[in-house]
Amino acid sequence: MLKYELPISCSEFTILVIKPMPSSRAVTPVIGVVLAAALVVIVSSSIAAVTLDMGSQIGDSPPAVAFESEVDETVILRHAGGDSIEGSRVEIRGGTPQRVPETIRSGDAIEVTPDGNSSEVTVVWATEDTSTRLTTVDTTTIERNESESETPDRGDYESCVRVSSDTTEIESGLCVIVESGVSVDAIENVWVVFAEPDAEIGTVDGSYWVVLEADSEVTGDVTATGYVSAHDETQVEGNVTDGRLIEDDSL
Repeated sequence: MLKYELPISCSEFTILVIKPMPSSRAVTPVIGVVLAAALVVIVSSSIAAVTLDMGSQIGDSPPAVAFESEVDETVILRHAGGDSIEGSRVEIRGGTPQRVPETIRSGDAIEVTPDGNSSEVTVVWATEDTSTRLTTVDTTTIERNESESETPDRGDYESCVRVSSDTTEIESGLCVIVESGVSVDAIENVWVVFAEPDAEIGTVDGSYWVVLEADSEVTGDVTATGYVSAHDETQVEGNVTDGRLIEDDSL
């Protein structure tokens, strides 16, 4: 700042140069920029955290999917549009599926044989904490007769896989024959299981029909959605659940 002063008693001009004092106004914009940058970082972190949390919730949310059904002797469930579904998260209640794809996409079909004592088949999408019904099909129109409870003959199943050596686990299949003297720790999701005399099975789970011939043995539980045919000399140390137990001394 320049200040011109003209003394009254002098005829000369006196020029005074005055240096400006430091001003705090120059510091204010710098502080504002720092605060704004910090605010942007905080807001960005918050948005990222919320987005990740929402993504986790979306991953566990039920899929938006439509099913079409055909009911005859069995139930055909067809993916008619919407989200693809992980097959491992799908549960079929009230019936036994022949095969569930690893990923169920539009156009894929699942054939289900209804349980003998069930009036409907339900498709459920399940997580560790929750389960959501995706569709339910009425099966009361399916005619059932007494022949359905007749013990199946192994000759009717040309594709039966014969198990001739001790095995830890059989996870899936249409038909399995456990030969005499063979031990299998666990059988899961096999449509029909035949246990020959002196065969030993740990547990059976997810089968439709289990045929236990004389002197065969099951050391654990048998869970069959349809029937369990057993000779009176068969030993089942665990429980028989879901399926109807039929004593058949002709085995």
